[in-house]
Amino acid sequence: MNDTLLQWAGCCLALMLLAGGCANKEQGEQSVSVTDKVTSSSSTTTNYKGKVASFSKRAQAIFLTVGSGANAQTVRVKFDDATKGVDEIAEGHFVTIDYELRDGEAYATSVQQNKATLPEGVTNIDTDELLRLIRERASFVLVDPRPMDRYKQSHLPGAVSISIDLSEQQQTELLPQDKNTLLVFYDGGHGRGTAITSAAAAKNKGFANVRVYTTGRAAWMDASLPTYSTREYIQSGNVLVIDTRPKKTSAVGRIKGAYTLSVDTINATLRDLPRDAPIVLYGDEATKALELLTDEGFTAVTLLDGGYASWVEAGSKIEKGPISTAKIKWERKLETGEVSLDDFRKAVSGKEKDILLIDVRGRDEIGKQPLITNAINIPLDELPAQEATLPKDKMMYLYCSTGARAKMAYNELANAGFKAKFLRMNIKDLSAR
Repeated sequence: MNDTLLQWAGCCLALMLLAGGCANKEQGEQSVSVTDKVTSSSSTTTNYKGKVASFSKRAQAIFLTVGSGANAQTVRVKFDDATKGVDEIAEGHFVTIDYELRDGEAYATSVQQNKATLPEGVTNIDTDELLRLIRERASFVLVDPRPMDRYKQSHLPGAVSISIDLSEQQQTELLPQDKNTLLVFYDGGHGRGTAITSAAAAKNKGFANVRVYTTGRAAWMDASLPTYSTREYIQSGNVLVIDTRPKKTSAVGRIKGAYTLSVDTINATLRDLPRDAPIVLYGDEATKALELLTDEGFTAVTLLDGGYASWVEAGSKIEKGPISTAKIKWERKLETGEVSLDDFRKAVSGKEKDILLIDVRGRDEIGKQPLITNAINIPLDELPAQEATLPKDKMMYLYCSTGARAKMAYNELANAGFKAKFLRMNIKDLSAR
């Protein structure tokens, strides 16, 4: 266990829904699996089960990815003020949506995060008890069965990766030989059920003491507890690394590309830190820096697993010499379908002539924040009905107030075969950049 912790306690509307959903063309054209769409024999209630891909309260719409692999597709479900559970979900959650058809369109009656049942003989463990086991360095194995890339990015202290993506034989080889060893499984805590599935498999292999931290990484972070990133994540990711040690110490040797900032300096330069950046901290004040950034609303902050010592021991790249005083620079990598700010500006200025700019905000919002130069307004709700008027051979840049609805519009148009990209940005900030 890491000693640091011890220092602190849809294009898819009427036709889509009637046909069982249209396919996401980026992931294969398949119909909705019967396991993802269930119609009750005793009522007209229909269910979708899947992962929330996009969610907008302003547009009152949820885009849900159902199925997996080649069978994955995106469906759209509307909701209104009477829909139960909407305030409890977010992007990334695995949910069940009960919906009814209104004029051929799906409207959610309730949305609930999936909660799998623990297998017989497997018990739950809460945050306080797990924290106690870690602090006391109890004899147990904390297992992270999520995909390896998720583990590398952010895992609980002392956790080992036994990914559910591995073969059964590989998973068995990574488990302890002593079947009486206490095993604690956890996952992201968003209702996917990965931890419960892995715990059930361990129980079937004969392990006597199996528990599941059902609320997972999400609850751990909600409790302002640290998670850790691996060396491989820093080496392969677009990550902002901060060395919190004194400058004299850092000058002797530091992770190549790291910025040397004390907690006081971080506090004084919060405006200069990109909030979208995944930040990995190490050094004397790493825990304090994590607490500060978390309190200030940064959501992707982790500590380096093993600290600087493990980095050096592994022979990873370091640099020495005077500390740079240059301003922090970090650029977010664009998502699939996202347009860069530079390209968007070219379209606005007219330098890119063959681009159609579409504002997908509601008509009532235009008076408060006027249309961008050269843009037209097609509200998200009206987009499917307007598809026949849109050019198939012309690129469309979509924007809204923040980017959420623009991304939804992109999903709909891309699935329908249009060339489109979306801007992920608050339009009020456009003039400031």
